[in-house]
Amino acid sequence: FFSQHIFPARVKMDIQTVATTLQNSYHQDKGVRKQAEETLKQFRGQPKFTQALLRLIVTEGVADPVKRSAAVYFKNLAKYHWDPREEFHISDGDKAEVRSVVIDCMINCQSPQIRTILSDAIAKICDFDFPENWPDVVPTLISKFSTTQDLNVCNGSLYTAHSIFKRYRIALELTLKTQQELLAIIGAFGQPLLDLVERT
Repeated sequence: FFSQHIFPARVKMDIQTVATTLQNSYHQDKGVRKQAEETLKQFRGQPKFTQALLRLIVTEGVADPVKRSAAVYFKNLAKYHWDPREEFHISDGDKAEVRSVVIDCMINCQSPQIRTILSDAIAKICDFDFPENWPDVVPTLISKFSTTQDLNVCNGSLYTAHSIFKRYRIALELTLKTQQELLAIIGAFGQPLLDLVERT
């Protein structure tokens, strides 16, 4: 939900309408594309739009280009509108719902390309929310690759962790807080990673 923004009359936001609008956003006709972009701006200002994008990504029967478009749009929302300091930002309630389902959406996604996009989106969210507002992201990822033989699940979980922890590799200063976070992460990941290596 993006606060304090005036939109034209709202278009009903259901999964089919969102799918059609995303499909039209890369239509050959410039007029169709422009109308789709305006409609997406309306959707962007409505509660639960982020959740609608995630539902669309895991809905059977939706064409892959539409799912990819939904994933990219979701990633951009995470990148540009997760920060509460932004003029338009996603509400705390929507953020909590997204955090509760986005890892499962990424894991259950059949397309490696879309899985990667969602992994990167999760990393963007973690830039703002980890560890304070999303302390269970690490245990959740560990539980995913620790309880399966599915290489897609393992790869998705580990790539997501890799994306999240990139910020530690490029940190300019190793503060006490950063050291404590790293020690906690290493302690949590160490044995499960060794177990995974032994299984594979």
